[in-house]
Amino acid sequence: MKNPIVRISVAATLFVLAAAVLLPGLRHHKAFAQQTFPGGTYSFSAQQPSSSSTVAAAADMGVLTFDGNGNVSGSFLYVQTGNPVQPVTGQLVGTYVINADGSGTISLQSPDGAISLSMAIALTDGGKGFYLMLTSGSQVVTGSARMQ
Repeated sequence: MKNPIVRISVAATLFVLAAAVLLPGLRHHKAFAQQTFPGGTYSFSAQQPSSSSTVAAAADMGVLTFDGNGNVSGSFLYVQTGNPVQPVTGQLVGTYVINADGSGTISLQSPDGAISLSMAIALTDGGKGFYLMLTSGSQVVTGSARMQ
């Protein structure tokens, strides 16, 4: 295939064949930007493993309600390893952004400003759930959430 016209023709044919095979499957895949994030109420849990003798293991659980317009509110229960365990409860309000690829961010604060959190999220199951990872602070905290 030394002739450049033949090479271009073969390349164009292969491109068309690949498009014919791949595009029907891609047509049925909807990007999150094309859908409205369903919003709704999600139950979540998150864990912070003990990373040293000075950092105790901890866990959170609660409920977050997303309004479909970038606002989120909810409540939580937090416990940390101790004797005895001292549960802490509270309210959170904030904002969220969902990207076209299903990734996003959540920023949450307590009404009095004592708590301020930033998280990265990745939607799963078409928005029926998400994985979360704390991106603020100095501890590793990961978790997941499911639509109620």
